[in-house]
Amino acid sequence: VITIADNDLPPLVSIANITVAEGSAADGSVGAATSTIAVSLSSVSGLPVSVNFHSDEVTALAGSDFVFANGTLTIPAGQTSGSISFGVAGDSVNEPNEAFKISLVRPVNARFNQSSAIVTIIDDDGTQLPLFNTARDFTYVGAFRVPAGPVGSDTFEFGGNALAFNPANHSLFMASNVDHGLNIAEVQIPTTLIATGVVSSMSVATVLQPFADLSSLLTTNAGGVAQPPNLNYENLNIGGLLVAGNGLTGAMFMGYNGAEPQASTHSHFRTSGLDLASFSASNFTGLIDVRASGDTAGGRVRGGYMTEVPEEWRAWIGADYVTGAAGQNRIQYSSAGPALFGFDATNPAGSSGKPLVNYPFGHALQWVDGRTTVPQLLFNGTTQVNGVAFVPGTRSVILVGSNGLSSIGYGVGSQFNDRARPYQGFHSQNGNYQYQIWAYNLEDFMSVRNGTLAAWEIKPTSVENFSLPTPESSKYLGGTAFDASTGRLYVSQKTAGPGGTPIIHVYQLGAVPTSGVLSYRVTRVSAALGAAPAPQTTGSSMSEESVTLQNATQGKPQTSQQAFPKQPKFRKSPAAISEYCNSTRDTPTDSQTLRSLDNLFDALGAGQLALL
Repeated sequence: VITIADNDLPPLVSIANITVAEGSAADGSVGAATSTIAVSLSSVSGLPVSVNFHSDEVTALAGSDFVFANGTLTIPAGQTSGSISFGVAGDSVNEPNEAFKISLVRPVNARFNQSSAIVTIIDDDGTQLPLFNTARDFTYVGAFRVPAGPVGSDTFEFGGNALAFNPANHSLFMASNVDHGLNIAEVQIPTTLIATGVVSSMSVATVLQPFADLSSLLTTNAGGVAQPPNLNYENLNIGGLLVAGNGLTGAMFMGYNGAEPQASTHSHFRTSGLDLASFSASNFTGLIDVRASGDTAGGRVRGGYMTEVPEEWRAWIGADYVTGAAGQNRIQYSSAGPALFGFDATNPAGSSGKPLVNYPFGHALQWVDGRTTVPQLLFNGTTQVNGVAFVPGTRSVILVGSNGLSSIGYGVGSQFNDRARPYQGFHSQNGNYQYQIWAYNLEDFMSVRNGTLAAWEIKPTSVENFSLPTPESSKYLGGTAFDASTGRLYVSQKTAGPGGTPIIHVYQLGAVPTSGVLSYRVTRVSAALGAAPAPQTTGSSMSEESVTLQNATQGKPQTSQQAFPKQPKFRKSPAAISEYCNSTRDTPTDSQTLRSLDNLFDALGAGQLALL
């Protein structure tokens, strides 16, 4: 008997990413649509091939978006493919595309080539949420300034590098000069904002808590050594602040002269409570390593801007908050483009995993070594990224900063005719700088999370410049802070105010509301500034008044949160919001009220009123 031994390698098993339609069942019943995903072999086998399979949530939820797929697939001998069936829920809700993962395990008579795949469920209800558009989603509201001179342990001069919105007081926490250690104060946001750029006419914020120096409370340095950091040696700078839960979370990074920035691992601090004067070793912890176990990207890509993730995007992002840092000095240890990581601001330790977007120096968003001959408009050595916000009513997140718009080189300012930034470093020829926005599609973050794209492979959907009404040649921004209840973004323009203090500018993110229940305080500023009067209609006067639309049945002003109750899973479509507004909108019957509202919106359009 002659036995012929089979020396052929078993075939390779593969499964590939697919997209499927959501399904059209109006009642949202699970399994309303059935789909399949193919499993293929690299060659014919004389033996039956089997694999076990199971599914896992990514952003889609089992039971409400899809049916768990679990079992065993057998491909008979002589065949090269099989399929796995799964159910997809149908509904009528306009929502983001969602995804789940199917994994293959324990192959028999085969070996793996690709053992997992992402199934993306494409929403088929209405129009997808739009991407960010500056004309629609970035509307200037006005500005205010902060006090000059000593305010507690420090001053606001050359400060404003970090901001945090405090909803309890309708206020901002603000950091002082980055070279002055860890000094933080709290100011009340004024009720009047000036949109004309005349600094002398701007309201001055009231100090709620003077600067407190928290530097001595730091017990761990940026390298993770359990000793107070030497702030000068490590050149630690505050990069971000955020009110989260009943506490303040801050982020710090090593500046240009920081010792061993490649070894920077600890980047954040956390407080219990918001009373600056009460902080002590018992309610202050820092610096903290926010990286999850096994993550190698250091503190210099995390120790900066932060914001809360809207509830409807948390499953998508995989976190309740995001943090990041980019464009820092010694770029080889930072991100050469905007960076974002999910994390838990209420309990930062070990909470930040793989990036949503990050550009290590070898994978820069844009970079040219040496002096450039053409502008590098996406990213260059002068680029700064200072803040982040999720734009309501869109599927975009924006990062805000500044950028050089001419040819770029390294040296002192005089070599480039740059009087705006005269020191040693990178320069834009002739001091040509401008404020800049990088907008990203949140769907791309899901592609990074599920492994179909690397964090440096996604690109901004748009990169746009904007200007501020108060001139400042270096175009340095400090921090930003976002008020989710109103859609207001607060932006610190460094050194633009008296004595080098910052000016705080306010933008409305998302479409400015023009219908539904509104509550605005309106202040006329045109008369004092010599501006043309607002269009008027006979029988109305609005020189200093509050205009409030009240709920006809409840008789009290409604906030945006009351008007649009939270939905824990689905983002509302613009059409759904419009329908809700129309169904709950008050119908004033007094002709005087209607004329006043007409004048209000005419004046807003003319830029002569500040919207609060």
